[in-house]
Amino acid sequence: MHNIVGAKNIQNRLIKKILYLITFFMTAGYICYYIFISAGQVPLMDYWLNSKEYLEMVMTQSFQWNRIFIFPHALHWNPLYTICDYFLIHIFRCDNRAYVYGGMMFSYAIFTLMLMIYRKHFEPDNLIATFIGIVLFVMPFINLNQWEIFTLYCNLQFMMRIFTYLVLMYFLDRLLYNYGRYRKGMLFICVFSIANLFTIFMMSQAYFPGLIAAEIAVILIDMIIYRKKEKKYIYIGTLLSSVIGFLFYYATLQKIEIGIRKDIGFFDRMMNYSKGLIIMLGGGELVPQTVAQENIRINYIMGSIILVLAIMAVFMFFKMKIYNETYFPLLCMIYAFVSIIVIMLGRMSYGLEYLTSSRYVVETTVGLSGLIQIYWWCFLKKRKVNRVVHSVVLFSMLIAIGYVNKTEMKIGPYRKAYNQNMVDLALGIDNVSDEELQIFQAPPEDVRGGIEVMKKYHLCLWRD
Repeated sequence: MHNIVGAKNIQNRLIKKILYLITFFMTAGYICYYIFISAGQVPLMDYWLNSKEYLEMVMTQSFQWNRIFIFPHALHWNPLYTICDYFLIHIFRCDNRAYVYGGMMFSYAIFTLMLMIYRKHFEPDNLIATFIGIVLFVMPFINLNQWEIFTLYCNLQFMMRIFTYLVLMYFLDRLLYNYGRYRKGMLFICVFSIANLFTIFMMSQAYFPGLIAAEIAVILIDMIIYRKKEKKYIYIGTLLSSVIGFLFYYATLQKIEIGIRKDIGFFDRMMNYSKGLIIMLGGGELVPQTVAQENIRINYIMGSIILVLAIMAVFMFFKMKIYNETYFPLLCMIYAFVSIIVIMLGRMSYGLEYLTSSRYVVETTVGLSGLIQIYWWCFLKKRKVNRVVHSVVLFSMLIAIGYVNKTEMKIGPYRKAYNQNMVDLALGIDNVSDEELQIFQAPPEDVRGGIEVMKKYHLCLWRD
C-alpha cells in the first residue's frame, strides 16, 4: 500500500510539472502571437521627441556616463533603460520590434516568477484545481488591454520594471519569513537594500512611490503583528533604502508642475479623484478599452465591483491570517492602489477618460493579481458554501479578461496596419504633409528630423 501511495504521489508531481510547462508555453505563445499580428517596425509617439539630436549623438559619439546621469533629471528618468537603449540602437537599428520582443522576454520572466510563487504558497493537491489556479495566476499578466505597452518601444522598460518590482516585493516577503534561517542573513538584507535603492534610482521613472508604499506598509504591519526584534535589520534596511532612494530622486529632479486643475473647488476635486479611482480599478483591466472609452458608465460599474471585492480581499487577508504564510498579495494590492493615486495626480487634468489609457493597465494589473491570489487562497481554505462565492468571483474575472483578450485580438491586425501606414509615410517623407504625419503622434518636425538621421545612418527602415 505504501508503495502504491508513493508511486501515485510521484505521478501527481510529474503531472503537475507538465501542467506548469503547458501553461507557460501556452501563455508565452499567446503573447508572442499577439505581438506578431499587432506590432510593427516603426516606433510611435514619444520615441520621436528630440530624436534627431538624440540619435545623432548615439551614432556619432562614444558611450559617456555624463550623458546618462544628467542632473537635474526629468520626471520619467530611467538611466538603466538609457544604457540599454544605446546598445539596442547600435544592434537593432531603431527597430520597434526589438523593444517589443525584448519586453516580451521580461513578460515571460513575470510568468515564471508568478508560477514559482503559486507553487510555493498556493498550490492545492488536486490536479484539476492546480491547473485552474495556474491559469488564474498568469491571466492578469496576459491582459491585452495592455496593448499600448505590448506593441510599443516602451514595452522593454515597463516589463523590466514590473518584473524587478515583483522580485523585490517577493524578496522582502521571504526575508520577513526566513529571517532566522539564513546563516548569512545580514548579507541578504544588504543585497535587498542595495537592489531596492538601485531600482528606485536607476529604472523606476516616477512609478516607485507605489513600491515604497507597499514595502513600508508591510514592514509596519509585520512590526505590529509579530514584534520580532530579530527583524529590526530587515526593517531598517528596507526603510533606509526606500527613504534614501525617494529623497535622492526628488532632490535631483528638475522643477515640475503636477497637472492639478486649479479652477475647481476642493469638493469637486475629491469627487473627480473618487471617480478616477473607480475608473482605474475596473475600467482599464476588465473592460475592453474601446468599450471603456465609449461608455464611461461601464467603468463605474466594473470599478465599483472591483473596489468592493478589494476591500473584502484586504479584510479576508487579515481574517484568514494569510500573513502567516505570505505578504505578497497585499504588497501587490498596495502597489496598485498607490500607483493609481500617483497617476491621477499627474493625469487627472487631461480628463477622466484619459485614465482608461492602456498604458496604466500595466500598474493596475499587479493589484488585480494580488486580488486573485487572496480569493484563490480563501477558495482553497474555506468551507464549501463560501467556496461557491469565491469561485464565482474568480471565474468572473477569468471570463472578463478572456473577453477583453478576445476583443483586442481582433483589433490587433488593425494596429499593425496602422504601423504599416506609418512605414509608407516614412518611406515617402518628402511628399508627406504635416497633417499626414499626425499619425506618428509626435510633432511633425521631430518626426522629420528623426527620419533624416535614420536615413543618414541606415537605421530602422533604411538599415542595410
